[in-house]
Amino acid sequence: MWRRNTLEECLKALGTHILDSEGLKAVMMSKNDDGDVLISLVEGIEESHKVKFGRVDHRSRCLVRAGGHG
Repeated sequence: MWRRNTLEECLKALGTHILDSEGLKAVMMSKNDDGDVLISLVEGIEESHKVKFGRVDHRSRCLVRAGGHG
């Protein structure tokens, strides 16, 4: 049966991804108008080098991976 990863599991996966990614330059976190925390990985200096990792939903406190379903 499918289950959603906990926020802690997702953040651990993010940390592992950051440590293992040699080309990663920065991790950006910001809040949108809904109070969600947006997480982007920056792999270069151009705007197109920003890759959406996901967002932490303000209401459910769950991480929703980019392109995934919440």
